[in-house]
Amino acid sequence: MDQQFQAFFSTYFSSNILAKHKDGDLELLQAWSEEDYARLQQNLIGHLMMKQRLKQLPTLFFAVTDEEDLNLVVNNLTGEVCLEYVGKEPHTVLSRNLATFLAECEPV
Repeated sequence: MDQQFQAFFSTYFSSNILAKHKDGDLELLQAWSEEDYARLQQNLIGHLMMKQRLKQLPTLFFAVTDEEDLNLVVNNLTGEVCLEYVGKEPHTVLSRNLATFLAECEPV
């Protein structure tokens, strides 16, 4: 698993964080508690299994957008941050890595 992605979810407990990026508004997903963290892990495993079944690149979601079914993901092979519709391949690269992307965000 991408190490930046792992650090993003395993450093702090928090509620979701509303933010702005030059490409649009988003909500950074966070784990609120140990139980929430376990649920997040299960959802990520399910997501990776779906991607494998569809023979698509492995991606890990970390934020949602205002557009239904459009998520922000980390490409687990390259570390790039991309836009991805649920069940589809990533279609737009927004940043070369998660740290750079987060630095470009502004909390709302």
